[in-house]
Amino acid sequence: YLTWNDDAGPADGVVVSWETSVPSVGVVTFGREAEPTAYAMGTEIDTLHHATLTGLEPDTEYFYRVYDSTGRSPDLPAFRTAPADSEMLKFIVMADMQDGGQSDQRWDAVAAEVAASHSDADLLYLPGDLACNDYPGHWWIFFDRGREIFASIPMIPVVGNHDTPGYESNPDT
Repeated sequence: YLTWNDDAGPADGVVVSWETSVPSVGVVTFGREAEPTAYAMGTEIDTLHHATLTGLEPDTEYFYRVYDSTGRSPDLPAFRTAPADSEMLKFIVMADMQDGGQSDQRWDAVAAEVAASHSDADLLYLPGDLACNDYPGHWWIFFDRGREIFASIPMIPVVGNHDTPGYESNPDT
């Protein structure tokens, strides 16, 4: 998934985060071409990786690919940095995904449709209740089923009551 931080802002950078099945030092390659050659590396051996990409050109499409000790990801997603002189960001607000993995849930279809129909958005704002509950596997379902949109549009997530360990969403039950 894509986010920003103090070093990587909307017009000149992005933070690429991903999970691997094997502990390793994460590497991401990035560039304007479909075979990116610039790279950023993590500093820790782990299964959750974050690579901060800085010095990017404003209003430019970048391709990226993630790696771990087993090789490269087959995916080659892309994102666009925001214009430098922009006073506005085009953003999408989505909440209450709460997909528990049942066959009748539709978070994956909604995320794919939003990614396809709003690919020019600068930001995805997620104000809470993202996972079904904070139980094992539900966060994985949320990120896995939303991978198309999270790979192309930076997001700002906010924790909701369904997303908080130890806090029941309905204390009366």
